[in-house]
Amino acid sequence: MPTRHDIQVLGGGSFHRGNVEYREERYDGNLEFVWEGFESNRLLVGVHFADVSAVNSDQLVNYDPNTFADLGTYQTYALIESASRTISSLYLQDQYEISDRLMMTVGGRLDHYSDMGNSTTPSISALYELDEENILKAQYAEAFRPPSFNELYTTNNPVVTGNLGLEGETISTTEISHIHKEAERSLRSTLFYSEFKNLIHKDTTTKQYENSGAGWHRGIELEAEQVINSDWKVDGNLSWIETEDEEKSHDLEGAPDWLANLNLTWQPRSGQTVTAHLRHVGERNRDSADTRSELDGFQTLDLTGSWKKIYSTDLNLRAGVRNLLDDAVVYPAAAGTYAADYPQQGRTWWLRLSRTF
Repeated sequence: MPTRHDIQVLGGGSFHRGNVEYREERYDGNLEFVWEGFESNRLLVGVHFADVSAVNSDQLVNYDPNTFADLGTYQTYALIESASRTISSLYLQDQYEISDRLMMTVGGRLDHYSDMGNSTTPSISALYELDEENILKAQYAEAFRPPSFNELYTTNNPVVTGNLGLEGETISTTEISHIHKEAERSLRSTLFYSEFKNLIHKDTTTKQYENSGAGWHRGIELEAEQVINSDWKVDGNLSWIETEDEEKSHDLEGAPDWLANLNLTWQPRSGQTVTAHLRHVGERNRDSADTRSELDGFQTLDLTGSWKKIYSTDLNLRAGVRNLLDDAVVYPAAAGTYAADYPQQGRTWWLRLSRTF
């Protein structure tokens, strides 16, 4: 799906206007094997392949993006000339039931990016049942985020350019949870702490994407689920988060203090579900060099419907609409760049048809 939004860029003592379009295509394939040959042991092996490309990324503007000179008319400039990557992945997970109350899970993932090389991310968790209704869980996991096409290849942009020398961001997370389960109700509370390395940000001096030092966030998340009856279920979560960019001794740019989600699910019959998802994101922090007030939060409402094994076939259908009420969703832009920050795509309809082999 293409993404379009209007922009205002501050330069030369006046506002310059333009329209940006970005369209990306992605194709995925996945295959998994499960083996339970040993008692109390379950081994999962999976492979995944993805092909991603930016097929259209340009801007229609009334100024020269390299000199800020007024053009008197609108012209088209490419933001990304061409960009593509393939991702080949192998992942393993071994689940071992040590006793009736204790279970360990160890896993790992190897990803090969055609433009970024290899990434290896391990994970380990332990789950201990205190009694029939209460569970303690501890987990450690690592993750990797490659630079986006915008961060690598952006050109003809007066406020930031891409950097082919970027490294991927890494994150390591530790969590401790308490889970309470009843027949139709569950409650979970989680303490978490994450450390980031090679954070990607816009350098205000070079006007280029760069890797910075490190950062962290920590907080608490509360989750609840209630089964209303055989057809209806409601669940949600609420998170408080504290963050810091260690290089700047300041809150991480764009990070909110509060996050919340609420879901209402209806299942009229087996294999068919309709879900309404309400999302809240609180005020977002600005960069330490940005004197503007914090960016306002937002709420969005999504609707999703799914139908598995349509008329007893191998076909599955999913469809829905994101941001049903077309609320304004904006992400923060660096000071002195985009006056209206980064507007995100509004109401979006989508459809997905898949087949199970």
